[in-house]
Amino acid sequence: MPAFEAIASNTLTGTSSTVSFASIPSTYEHLQLRMFARVSGATYGRFAFIRLNNDSAANYAQHQLNGNGATASGNASISLTFIEVIRCTGASTAAGIYAPAIVDILDYASANKYKTVRSLTGNDQNGHGSALFASGLWLSTAAINQIDITPQSSDTFAVGSVFALYGLRSA
Repeated sequence: MPAFEAIASNTLTGTSSTVSFASIPSTYEHLQLRMFARVSGATYGRFAFIRLNNDSAANYAQHQLNGNGATASGNASISLTFIEVIRCTGASTAAGIYAPAIVDILDYASANKYKTVRSLTGNDQNGHGSALFASGLWLSTAAINQIDITPQSSDTFAVGSVFALYGLRSA
């Protein structure tokens, strides 16, 4: 039976503009990033994005499906400098509410294929919620050894935000 193993975690005791996991071992089949995040931006549903191996070139693509209980929408983008797969609770949401996200990074150590990322996330929007299912692609065959998570614009992650990285190993 497959097993998740904790690799690293970070609970913020101060605000941060970026959370990084570096020197990721290549001994797992897949990675999973689990988060409870809140950002300083004033609106309810602020995005955060990831970059892999410190690559800020236009080597990413993404798809998003979003729903808020009343409407649904979707989009796709190519030639991005990040993957926008995480929606965080913003400062307009009541204090103490953090948005959850689970991000799977598939076949991260493979040297013969591009890397696929998928996420499920949502956030409170002051009385009603929003859910986001997203996928992304990093157009590189390099093994992933670093993940950087950054909120949009000039936001920072709030104190108490939790980030944990797990490896999935087959039985």
